[in-house]
Amino acid sequence: MVNNRRVDWQCQAGYAFLLATALQRSGTDSDQGRNTPTCSRVSAFLPWSQAVLNNPKAFEKCLLAVYPDRNGRWRVQSLPVSRALRFSNRLTAPAAWRGLQGEELDAATGLHNMNFVHRAGFTGGASTFEDDMQLAQLWLKQGERFQG
Repeated sequence: MVNNRRVDWQCQAGYAFLLATALQRSGTDSDQGRNTPTCSRVSAFLPWSQAVLNNPKAFEKCLLAVYPDRNGRWRVQSLPVSRALRFSNRLTAPAAWRGLQGEELDAATGLHNMNFVHRAGFTGGASTFEDDMQLAQLWLKQGERFQG
């Protein structure tokens, strides 16, 4: 018997890799959002982190991913350093943002409509794509790079 859930996940992981690789290589601005060598946008909720871990060369310059979560809000997430260091962030959110939510996070970042930044600094998010992209851009400027 074939495990359809596993097959679906593998197809999604392959799709996430192809999509993220295309975005990674585009390096251009578009109406749908900015894709640069350091930040890739995935337009659907897919297991992109496995694509990163399985294809490290394709993502070696990428620090953050921007993607919609299961609730229809947007997320920024640091890519893992490597398979061996998958719980280490390439670019951790600034310490002053970690653990904050809502208006406190708005005040700390100077942005609006922020939802949260995880206390470990590996992920955060906003209500809209536009707000999330602003968070990602600020994260790229102020985040803490992995030193290892």
